[in-house]
Amino acid sequence: MKKIYLIGGIVLLLAGYIIWDNSFRKETSEEFPIQKIEQIDINTKEWDVQLVQSNGTNIKVVADGLGKNNAATATMKDSTLKVEQKKSEGDFFGGFSFKNNRKMKIMLPVSYSKNLDVETQSGEIQLKELPLRNLSIMSNSGDIYIQKITSIGSKKTTIKTGTGDIDVSFKVKPTNLKLKTFSNEIDNELGRNKFGKGENQLDLICPKGALSIF
Repeated sequence: MKKIYLIGGIVLLLAGYIIWDNSFRKETSEEFPIQKIEQIDINTKEWDVQLVQSNGTNIKVVADGLGKNNAATATMKDSTLKVEQKKSEGDFFGGFSFKNNRKMKIMLPVSYSKNLDVETQSGEIQLKELPLRNLSIMSNSGDIYIQKITSIGSKKTTIKTGTGDIDVSFKVKPTNLKLKTFSNEIDNELGRNKFGKGENQLDLICPKGALSIF
């Protein structure tokens, strides 16, 4: 009898989770004029973050449940755009959470060159074909993928994860860059850490993970 009650409880829990999950699965988006934004702050718990280049004139934020029951929000305050994950599964199940693959997608116009800060607890961070300008990326345990960097236009850029891995690739070979690396395991297919005068610095830090540069 106890087993029946236990199984019944698990079924009810899963059913509740599925209903709750589906309520947030609808992907919605919001757009913000680039002219009004000096700073973008992105902060999530376990959700993944993807940043890509766009040909539009507005910054576009796409996420499951964006603005719905405050699962995720994108708000402007003064000249700062704040994009945040507000709730996770653990908020609804007494701290217990299921593995999820939710993500936020941020589409940045080519002309955006202001400050950009991205921080996650365990979610992955992915940048694809973006210039690195006034950028800071941090994660406690998530992996970070920086794909096909087009250019680095700031004196110092920091990319750091506590226990995750970092993968970095360049669309074209850098010409004025110094790489500063700290990792448990490093695979640098470029063969060196300084290119040209090295006036721009890229710090890649993953003390308990693997670092790949190619």
